[in-house]
Amino acid sequence: SLRAIPLGGFVDIAGMEDDSPKSDFNSRPYYQKFIILSGGVIANLLLSFVLLFGAIVHEGEMDRKANKIISIYQNSPFKIGDIVTAIDDTDTKNWGEMYQSIGDKIREVRVTVQRDQKSLEFLVEEPYVMKFLLSFPSDKSISNAIVKSLKIIKKGILGGASTVKRLVTGQGKDDLTGPIGIVKMIDNGSSRGFMAIIVLSAMISISLGFFNALPIPPLDGGKILFITLNRIGIKVNKNVEGAISLVGLILFVGLTLWVGKKDVNRIGKDNKSTMEKRVSKIDG
Repeated sequence: SLRAIPLGGFVDIAGMEDDSPKSDFNSRPYYQKFIILSGGVIANLLLSFVLLFGAIVHEGEMDRKANKIISIYQNSPFKIGDIVTAIDDTDTKNWGEMYQSIGDKIREVRVTVQRDQKSLEFLVEEPYVMKFLLSFPSDKSISNAIVKSLKIIKKGILGGASTVKRLVTGQGKDDLTGPIGIVKMIDNGSSRGFMAIIVLSAMISISLGFFNALPIPPLDGGKILFITLNRIGIKVNKNVEGAISLVGLILFVGLTLWVGKKDVNRIGKDNKSTMEKRVSKIDG
């Protein structure tokens, strides 16, 4: 057995693979078996909540209507009281429009501010973009952190459901990311600072929890499906259940390899594009 190797987790519950109704697992009430099998999903969601809650309490939720800088980071060209009026060539009236103009990709941006009735322009380099975005008023209250964390988790679950729907209809193949893509995402997130890694980890945990809850063997959701069928009188033989789970595992491994190949190709294209931009910048 390879269970002692510390690559992920493994829980073997006595009697789970036994058809006998007197086995340790099968003798338990349905609700107890449901709670046990839901443990992984619940743990994922709890972890994401703790991470999001901590991040929001620490950093706060930005006031999307604000446009006045209230704090400055080290080596910042800005001053407290500066009013941001544009990002690159796009006029902005508030933080929400600033964030939308900058987008999700870390890059250099030109920020125009109004100071003492003068218009000044500064170049914010890549490592300082997120620090710039955190220079505005934010809500760090516990109540807001709880509400916001739950909203983000809900949004993540709905996003997962949307991805599944798109896949079933033959779309959304590019939305899938495997272990290789996740490592790349964390690497990219590290350039934004520790809090960005925390938030990214929370989102990954939400995704893992959602997909593990899908009623597909051998996922936890698939096991919950089997005990639910048994609960309503549809008994599935353990040998049949094992065969279905094996097929599901093979398909899951195949999907992981396919997604991994797509991740490698995507990363290769991104690296090539980044190198071409750097060469072009040097030549220019």
